[in-house]
Amino acid sequence: MPNLKPKIEETIVTYSVLDREISNSDFLKDPDLYRDNLPQPYRRIDKIVQGILEDVWNNIEKNENELKIEQNKHRAQTFDVSTTLDVTDINCMCLSNDDYNDFVFAGSKGFIYAIDTGKLSPIDKFDLNKVVTDISTNIIKIYSSQLKPSVYLIVSITDSGHLFTHVFMREKFYLVQSLTQETDSERKFSYKKCEISKNCEFVAVFIES
Repeated sequence: MPNLKPKIEETIVTYSVLDREISNSDFLKDPDLYRDNLPQPYRRIDKIVQGILEDVWNNIEKNENELKIEQNKHRAQTFDVSTTLDVTDINCMCLSNDDYNDFVFAGSKGFIYAIDTGKLSPIDKFDLNKVVTDISTNIIKIYSSQLKPSVYLIVSITDSGHLFTHVFMREKFYLVQSLTQETDSERKFSYKKCEISKNCEFVAVFIES
């Protein structure tokens, strides 16, 4: 007869931190053990999920901080230009150098323009060809300073080295002086550069012989 052994029931013992006393060595092995009472493998899964959530939250905070920094950056003021300025062949420009730079003065071939920076529109222009006819009136350099409120001194220099001084007030140009006494063939020097002090107390010019 076959030798039959009685069947012994096997019991599976599951591990749980609740079934034993926690010692100091357990904390050194797993610092989360004191606050996390889940048995393995759930404790490991919980730690992975918590790590993922923490990374997601850190990325959200990082993106929000970068967005705040970008929004707080200073941006230059922009204007929607609905009209086209009727100025052509501009060679040079300068600001009016008052408190708010209310005007821009521009020089071109034969003309000097005054442009209102608030309205973005030309106010007045001066035709140099009506003053002189035997020299070049192509303005290549222009300078400005405020004489007193709403009154400005403008100095312009042509490509041939001649110099013009104007006063701009009441939205109109007035010619002060034209330093073009000699013709191009008779001239002994040329005006190359100009500097105007604040309130127009002094005007310095660089001359090349």
